[in-house]
Amino acid sequence: LNVNFVSVDNAHDADIRLLLPLKEQIISLKLADTKITDSALKVISSFVNLRTLYLERTLITDKGLEELVSLNELQQLNLVGTKVTIDGLLLLSKLPALKNIFLYQTRVSTSDWSRLQTAFPNTRLDSGGYQVPILHTDTSMIAPKKK
Repeated sequence: LNVNFVSVDNAHDADIRLLLPLKEQIISLKLADTKITDSALKVISSFVNLRTLYLERTLITDKGLEELVSLNELQQLNLVGTKVTIDGLLLLSKLPALKNIFLYQTRVSTSDWSRLQTAFPNTRLDSGGYQVPILHTDTSMIAPKKK
């Protein structure tokens, strides 16, 4: 099952407990922009088949990441806009299936980056903040006709 809280107003930790009867069937969980905290991750840690977890712009911290170390099927983790640091991330370095971690606007500093790359040699670490060049062929200028 893919579970998405996109249309749930003000989802909190208690709402995550409602998913417990489905914990073995959930492979993707999107909690972006919800009010969940580290306590919700304790419940999520029982979702043994979880492969994708979207936590962007939630209230989770390094303490919550500790709960995720048992998710051996986790392949993708989105932490954009959270308060996580390198300390919390290093706890996840032993996850065997982890392929992508999205870290834009977190508390991971530029000086931490080489240490993270060493700890996650087979994981794509995405720092975001892309600078896309403007190409003249991609730009159209529309102006009124000159009189």
